[in-house]
Amino acid sequence: MKSVNKKLLIFLPVFIGGILSIVANNVYVYRNDNVFNQFSTCDSTVISHKYHDAGVSLCNDRDTIPVEVIDSIVIRRIDIPVLRFTFPDHPELSWVKDKENYISAVLDIDGNGMTESADSLQLSVKGRGNSSWWFPKKPMRLKFSKKISICGFAKAKSYVLLADCVDPTLMHNATALWLAQQMGVDYVNSFMPCHVYVNGKYAGAYLLTEKISINKASVDIDDSKGVLIEMSNEYDEEYKFHSALYEMPVMIKDPDLSEIAAEYPDYLAGFSMSEEPKEPEGAEGMEEPEEAEEAEETEDDGGEEVTAEDILRAWEYDFNQAESKAALLEGAEAFDMLSFVNYMLVNDLVLNNEIGHPKSCYIYKEGLGLEYKYKFGPVWDFDLSFNAVAKNGTQEVNIPYDGYLWLNPLFEKLVNSPEFMPLFQERWQYFMDEVYPSLFEWMDSYNAMIEPLAKMNAMRWPQPHSNQWITAKYNTYDNKTRLAEIKNWLHKRIRHIYKATREGVFSK
Repeated sequence: MKSVNKKLLIFLPVFIGGILSIVANNVYVYRNDNVFNQFSTCDSTVISHKYHDAGVSLCNDRDTIPVEVIDSIVIRRIDIPVLRFTFPDHPELSWVKDKENYISAVLDIDGNGMTESADSLQLSVKGRGNSSWWFPKKPMRLKFSKKISICGFAKAKSYVLLADCVDPTLMHNATALWLAQQMGVDYVNSFMPCHVYVNGKYAGAYLLTEKISINKASVDIDDSKGVLIEMSNEYDEEYKFHSALYEMPVMIKDPDLSEIAAEYPDYLAGFSMSEEPKEPEGAEGMEEPEEAEEAEETEDDGGEEVTAEDILRAWEYDFNQAESKAALLEGAEAFDMLSFVNYMLVNDLVLNNEIGHPKSCYIYKEGLGLEYKYKFGPVWDFDLSFNAVAKNGTQEVNIPYDGYLWLNPLFEKLVNSPEFMPLFQERWQYFMDEVYPSLFEWMDSYNAMIEPLAKMNAMRWPQPHSNQWITAKYNTYDNKTRLAEIKNWLHKRIRHIYKATREGVFSK
């Protein structure tokens, strides 16, 4: 996270006598009856707490809570930010219901001392996500008319609010992103937990992060030459193809190729498509996918204006050449192996099998041709990871700590490259020496920071979310218990990988 100050908590025992006044942003009442109370600063900056026979009164006697249900009262001078969205044209909405069309919105941010506040920010909002969209708690995409910094992030036009609706810890995405930051994965997203209100109604806990795209706040490469690719079986972008050997679903995520073609008519000048991709032994019987086109023996001399389709065909050819290298176990000639190893180490640690489909696999390249290599990142989408509860028909099974990491065919070939395992062992040792010692301390600190957020989220969403693939099993109320479970799972996972790595085996 960026621009986050350390929190300050003041614990008040329930036997307070008389009146205590203190300047604070929020007061939280921890209870033993599965209820949680939160009070923001009232009419003034002073919150009073008064004990009497009926119980404890807070905020000018507005509410009285029976003493016997109170475990503790916590005052926070610094707290998690609050994002308040107002939809002037849709005052009836309590959450975003459309992921195809943006609607106008006004955003007010209460930084709560953790980050900067902002008032009356004009923007557009719509829903987002694939499988996550079908849960009642909706993820959102935010789009401003110009680049703007919110919550300490680098300036960008677009942001994302992740709902984390099948994660009872509210820690899967945050922990994976923290691990990726520590391991040097390329272009890792920033993140900030926050409360979200929609038209004055509490919508729950969300994780604010950047929208993955080519820009200085995300994948910072030159979009006049390079591309950001998403490999995902949703296959729903405008410019896309299936690769020649392994039928990988490749989508050009950024830039917009039609805009590039219009702005850079000589984009393909000097680029040659003169060689067929080499096939590995035993590939003669493989069927070529319908979308794959034969490489054209052409070299663009810049004399003709280029089209978006021309650029797409060039990148298809370029990717197929790289894929053929991987198939021959020569992937290091076309893919940056350090980038790949860092990416795979994080996904292996948290057992993120989404990459096997593949889903949400981002890679980028800074230009066409052999002088550039494909690199991996940012990492994304960790809902079905760690000890998440997967569903198989009527069965619900926690992901086992000693499970295999499911690899798509391209990743499997890259893992089998001779350069991979020695480099993985080297980076694993770095993890053990430099990252592992602080991992659980960071998790404890983050969990303590979001504990009131988790309890308030459970009050808003008391029923665990579930679909045909995954279930939360619990709501987010008892986040300390959920933290202990995920730490136990991760500790065993690390020991499992440690043993396999010493034996020279990946994801045994």
